[in-house]
Amino acid sequence: MPLRVPQGRTGRLWLRERLAVAERAADVLEQKRRVLLEESRRLLHLAEETRGTWEDACRLAETWHLRAALVGGEDQFDAAAAYVGGPAEARIAWRSSMGLSYPGDAECLLPDAVSVAGIADTAALHYAVAAQRAALVAAVAHGAAQRAADLVTNELEATTRRLRAIERRWIPRLETALREVGKRLDEREREDAVRARWAQERLEAAGRGPSLG
Repeated sequence: MPLRVPQGRTGRLWLRERLAVAERAADVLEQKRRVLLEESRRLLHLAEETRGTWEDACRLAETWHLRAALVGGEDQFDAAAAYVGGPAEARIAWRSSMGLSYPGDAECLLPDAVSVAGIADTAALHYAVAAQRAALVAAVAHGAAQRAADLVTNELEATTRRLRAIERRWIPRLETALREVGKRLDEREREDAVRARWAQERLEAAGRGPSLG
């Protein structure tokens, strides 16, 4: 879309104001990009760490689940579930950076541990329950970290696109238009100066008048 620049010196002032606004916007976006870049790196690293912890916890939980099932059968899990005091609860403390909100600290509140002493004859079920609880805590931590990393990374990409659009398209268009307006004004001023000089010369020639000898 072509710029609708006002005519004359008003147009030059109009372009200078918008160029100044665009340059300030680029500075603000660059500052935001740097902050988000650092936070994105931190959160991606955290998401990778929590993923490893969660996957390790899942493997351990699967191992103890299989051991308990082999020793005491699957029915013992249904019996243990009947003693669970309530659902688990995930609590997420949200934080904000550069106008963006994303998950910060995450906490998984579990009901009291089930006593399985009278349900199974071996300790395998006890370890299976403990491993499942640990896996759930790890899942909440990883889920919050991954969601935070996704939100910050997406905002970083959007900010970078906006910054590049201003730097590579909008500012160059304004600068080009400003140069063109300046050239036209300079040419007009030179033409006005030439006409004024010619007019002055004609006035001076008319003032001298013909010589009467």
